[in-house]
Amino acid sequence: METIIYFVRHAHSEFDIQNEERRELSEKGWRDTKQVTEVLKNEAIDVVYSSPYVRAIQTVQDIADHVQTTVQIDTRLREGWLADADVVFEDPHQAMSYAFENPHFRYKGGESVADLQKRGVAALEDILLQNKRKRVAIGTHGYIFTSILKYYIPTIHHEFWSKTSKPDIYKVTFEENTYKNMERLWSVNLTDKVKN
Repeated sequence: METIIYFVRHAHSEFDIQNEERRELSEKGWRDTKQVTEVLKNEAIDVVYSSPYVRAIQTVQDIADHVQTTVQIDTRLREGWLADADVVFEDPHQAMSYAFENPHFRYKGGESVADLQKRGVAALEDILLQNKRKRVAIGTHGYIFTSILKYYIPTIHHEFWSKTSKPDIYKVTFEENTYKNMERLWSVNLTDKVKN
């Protein structure tokens, strides 16, 4: 029987490296979150999880309220840390691309893609085990979400991450713990669906 995971990349939040865990959604983020809720209302969500970061929780809180459940926090779903806050990249996209091409490489003070996969996939597998045949929304972030997907779809790279939006919704279907398929359900920037 199928379990469906809805990975919801958080809505827009003003970047603040010193306030990474506590920063809230921007006005635009709050507006876009209403659209996220409307899309997910049609998906018969049963359970809602999130990263512990405020912006991720805020993005899925309305759908949790709508289905009369609480947002369950899993700290393993927190965003990946590419490098120490004092590390300055001349080209951040190139730095991220290198990380995905070299999954065991770590920048100073950062986590590798392999690190993120280890904790993110462990969290996801627990969620799948505890919610068989359910529809689960997860408030998440770009780096860890892309790293988790790369575990199941090895062809995923930095380019996938760079094309995701804030917010974004990917519908991923599993048979038991086995990945079946993925569909881009909705994006704030795009109207087309991407299937793999």
